[in-house]
Amino acid sequence: MMKQMIYTILLLSTFSSCKLSAIHFRETDLTTTFVKERMRSVQEKDAHASIDLDFNAIRVYKSVIQNGNILRNGVVEETAINAYGNLKNYKDPANIRNIYTLYIIITDAEGLRNVLFFPTIRNTKDEFVGLGPAYLGNAGIDRLNFTNILHFKAAAKRPFIRNIFSKKSTDRWVYLEKENKYKSTGSAKIEVAFELDKELTFLDMQPFRVERIFKTSGNNISADKPLAFDIARIFGDRDALIFFEKDHLPKK
Repeated sequence: MMKQMIYTILLLSTFSSCKLSAIHFRETDLTTTFVKERMRSVQEKDAHASIDLDFNAIRVYKSVIQNGNILRNGVVEETAINAYGNLKNYKDPANIRNIYTLYIIITDAEGLRNVLFFPTIRNTKDEFVGLGPAYLGNAGIDRLNFTNILHFKAAAKRPFIRNIFSKKSTDRWVYLEKENKYKSTGSAKIEVAFELDKELTFLDMQPFRVERIFKTSGNNISADKPLAFDIARIFGDRDALIFFEKDHLPKK
């Protein structure tokens, strides 16, 4: 139950072996321009969002989660584990599943540093088949606070005009002001927070872990009181949500 709730918070509750269509997206698309465009789209509709567009670089970190099997009380059970975590994966080579890559992108700014949490699904051919939704917020000393959410709108087939594709915007990320559950009146309200195991100022190219997830929006368990999820206790692995700089993943 707890694991499923965390996957829901991470927007990856659709863990599945079903075949999904490839999406025209690559990891190299996660650029400074990409992040600025996402942030600007929120800023234009939410005047209370804490956003600083004065940055020229970003840092991209990733965590890789995959379907696997662990041994528990003499029984092998299927679950989702971190590819670089401490749990041994008793995987069946004949039963290959999708790979779930979580990205945390931090803006390299002198003032307010914003952060974009961006979950994705890739198939065994390394093609992206699922994107977002994405959380947008700001970085604290050792915490990531998220206040807005962006949705990925599936690209419709472009119509033919004299055998030539019509030129339309390829930007499919939208901030739905009316539907955004993180939209608040007054000041920005923190809805989800990731507590990290170290201060962001000391990250550089070093890995970091999400140790706890706090959910402050309404829920059936504690109403408006925050829910706290301890990652190590729930998953039995302190590295269940470990993040590495995208170009410095350890060798498996």
